[in-house]
Amino acid sequence: MFVDWSMKFCFCSLPFSQPAKSGSVSGTRGSSLSLVHKPRPSVPMRFCSTLPLALCALSALSLLVSFFVRARGPRRAPAPAPAPAPAPAALEAPPSRRYESSPSPSSIPSSWHDDVSLVTVNDVSSSWHFNATLAESIRKDVLRFLDPERDMFLLQREVKPGVRIPYILNRGHFATVTRTVHSLLPSAPLLHGRRFATCALVGNSGILRGSHCGSEIDRHDYIVRCNMAPVTPFKRDVGIRTDFLTMNPSILPRYYGGLRNATLRDRFVARLRALGKGIFWIPAFMVPPERRWVDAVTDLIAHEHLSLHPAMPSLRLMHAVRGYWLSNHVDIKRPTTGLLMYTLFTRFCRQIHLYGFWPFHSDTEGRPVPYHYYEVMSYSYYSRSSPHAMPLEFQALHRLHELGALRMRTQACT
Repeated sequence: MFVDWSMKFCFCSLPFSQPAKSGSVSGTRGSSLSLVHKPRPSVPMRFCSTLPLALCALSALSLLVSFFVRARGPRRAPAPAPAPAPAPAALEAPPSRRYESSPSPSSIPSSWHDDVSLVTVNDVSSSWHFNATLAESIRKDVLRFLDPERDMFLLQREVKPGVRIPYILNRGHFATVTRTVHSLLPSAPLLHGRRFATCALVGNSGILRGSHCGSEIDRHDYIVRCNMAPVTPFKRDVGIRTDFLTMNPSILPRYYGGLRNATLRDRFVARLRALGKGIFWIPAFMVPPERRWVDAVTDLIAHEHLSLHPAMPSLRLMHAVRGYWLSNHVDIKRPTTGLLMYTLFTRFCRQIHLYGFWPFHSDTEGRPVPYHYYEVMSYSYYSRSSPHAMPLEFQALHRLHELGALRMRTQACT
């Protein structure tokens, strides 16, 4: 009420101009123009105009303070963040697990950095049963984001020699499709219409050492191996057959000396010849630094006239796969090759069996586990700079194992 009266007092006290005489208004250079009659101020207005100037100033100050208080409003506690949507049944962790859903890399407590006791490993043959309904549901769910039969392969008709395409993980830089690369691309999807009863997806963790899983792996209908891991010296544990082989271009300088001499080139070619007519899958357009190795490999394949089928992923594949897992509350940064292959082969395989997936430095008995089964190499699974979130991926895949959608081997095969 005080503020309302203050407003009246203030506006009433403003200096009003004297009204023009009836029937006229001031014009330019003393001329007058008859427009409209303006009545004299009412009694209340004349009364207000006689109020002291101090009262007007006081009223204006009161109005200003009141306006400021109203505009600022009372202090309120920040609204609580909305509760996250519940995870789908396929990935929802049981109440007994410490984490109800996959934590983000920044939220993983240091106490879990290599604490395998939080993972109940359960892959004994008698306790695992295939859940065909769930596996089919996952296959259909993946199809909402991508079609692996189509998106797994970049086809010749989709690009032309000389065209510049953006790198998948560095959109500000471009790669030129060479004639050699274009000539190696398939003209049609290489797995079109193919379906398999069981598939083995073989990772490279040191958990495979001494596993004696080689013969079991080789009995599967289709076998996928990651990043050109060697097999012959370790065939008792990892098997020897390969139908689909991926290559990370960074392994070329690391394990094959950048093909700088004939001996290294011959060793690399021998590894490729062992693939026979299998598929050799090269993520060719990921980041600019790898391009030189991609060109070296494609030139070598073309020169040696190998019988294998070179292939490269479509430009949308990586983001589509990541989108699928994010939609299931698995907060990955970039999918590993293993997770990528599992997602893709849900399209082709009725059952998928995983081997060599273990992102921990020790097994459930506390024995040390090397990063790779074929070498001694240190790796920080929880590095902030790593592009992958392996423990989070493992948690999601192991949960699917518990539900029967896939089988994950983390112990010795019998």
